[in-house]
Amino acid sequence: MLKKLLTGCLTIAAAAALAVPAMAADMSGKVGGRAVADLVSHSEKMVNINTGKAGESVSFTDMASEGRLDYTFTATEGDWTATGKIEFRSNSGDNAASTNPVILQKYIKLENDAFSAALGAQWWGFVYLTPYVGDSGQWDRYCYGCIDLRSDRLIVGIKNVGLQLMLKMDNGKGGTDTVISQGNTKNTSDSTDDTAAYDESEYGVQYNGSFGPVNVAAAYVTQSYKANKNQDATTKDTAKDGKTNTQLALAVQYAISEAMFAEFDYEAYTTKAGTSGAKEETQNTMGLAFSMAMSEVQGFTVAYDQSTYNDGKSGSKDVVTTRLTATFQQKIAGQKLWVGYNSLTKDYGISSWDKQTSSTLALGGRVSF
Repeated sequence: MLKKLLTGCLTIAAAAALAVPAMAADMSGKVGGRAVADLVSHSEKMVNINTGKAGESVSFTDMASEGRLDYTFTATEGDWTATGKIEFRSNSGDNAASTNPVILQKYIKLENDAFSAALGAQWWGFVYLTPYVGDSGQWDRYCYGCIDLRSDRLIVGIKNVGLQLMLKMDNGKGGTDTVISQGNTKNTSDSTDDTAAYDESEYGVQYNGSFGPVNVAAAYVTQSYKANKNQDATTKDTAKDGKTNTQLALAVQYAISEAMFAEFDYEAYTTKAGTSGAKEETQNTMGLAFSMAMSEVQGFTVAYDQSTYNDGKSGSKDVVTTRLTATFQQKIAGQKLWVGYNSLTKDYGISSWDKQTSSTLALGGRVSF
């Protein structure tokens, strides 16, 4: 009887001790989200990689939309703030039944004025610093520093120096892996392959800083894979066993005035299979962008990005992909409306081959809440 009474008292005391700081904390929650819609005119001419000849031009008009919804909870006590966030998205598409929601982010974070630590599925990478783009999945610039945008990871931030350190440890269990694609002009994670029974290690460092009129972002990420032979013996000594990916990305933005910005971007990406004698594939991308605010509610951007890909094999030609992006944006009632244009040209480096081309013109907008 005494033991039960003592246990009950201790339980009540422990609950009270935990309740005091919880009641003292300042708690709040916020719902956010956005809806995006585009009317798109698209044309393209694909190249047959066996003959090097382009087919007939294909043109069509389409409509596409996407939505996001997130909830962020924060609790602050003294110098510390705890945050929990979850974010959902419907994939950008033209059919409500086919745009099943996906979870973009779900993480917890603890921070003060100097330090932060976040664990869970969250964003990693800076993409670019250019304004007036990145609002729609239908047209955009090349994505710099996007080797692995959203995954479960640990991110430690040192705020006074603008530094973030990232660690990801993952067992594939049938997931996906980042692989390079020829002249890819959106981001290096568009193509995936199976990662079942492979242990992945990923390390990264990112820096963001400002020096007067100059803003700088830089990121370095390295990934490596090792077969978990006790989980699946067939994965041993495969191309994935020992595979490595590395990415170095840099963005420098200069404020010409309060309304005009020029930006330079660079990315070097390499990947190498784990099999003996495998060649190192490389992709180097550079970009230039100019942005100007015409008023508090109007602005435009023009950007040029070029990627050079080589599979590393003897005699392989460089595949050069160029992309031109232009956009004009207008705000009405505080929300964004735009006209966006994107054109792409892929040159396979063989004089007898045709060039692959495509272009997209979009009229759309985004309402955020």
